[in-house]
Amino acid sequence: MRDASKLNRYQFETGTAEFLICVFCGVPPVVISEINNTTYAVVNVNALELPEGTDVQASNADFSGERVDSRLERRTKNWIPVVRVEYSPV
Repeated sequence: MRDASKLNRYQFETGTAEFLICVFCGVPPVVISEINNTTYAVVNVNALELPEGTDVQASNADFSGERVDSRLERRTKNWIPVVRVEYSPV
């Protein structure tokens, strides 16, 4: 999405990540987390229109009850590191 005004930003209670949420459909296509001075991100592939024949399987995840230190450790292992977020004017 090129227009930042089409995204709302939201943080849950822990404040450890920023969810960029589409104002049209309410889906967060990207989540960003700053951990030890490094920006990490994860892309919600369920929010994308994937090319035909792409084999991506949706799976549910439940992180309720996860401790903050465990959450940040999981992100540093599984999320995309060294991310730069830019918003281009329309």
